[in-house]
Amino acid sequence: MKKSVILLVLLYATSMVSGQNEIKIDTEPIAFGATLENANDKLVLKSKFIIDRTRWAITYESKSLLSSLKDDIISDAIAFEVIVYTK
Repeated sequence: MKKSVILLVLLYATSMVSGQNEIKIDTEPIAFGATLENANDKLVLKSKFIIDRTRWAITYESKSLLSSLKDDIISDAIAFEVIVYTK
């Protein structure tokens, strides 16, 4: 009975995921919202979030550093979609 209750609670639970993200040699804390779903008796964590690449010293043609230019600028935003399945 308890197992069923836990799975029901996690069916569409929303959580915050946090940790350390390392890109190149820089490590920065990161946190993002995620949903937990039950699909075919497996747990699935899903999330979509955006980070600012300049936090990890990726500044090549950064919009925030070259604000006077209008063309050929690379966005500072990097979008991620994360999906984690349990076995």
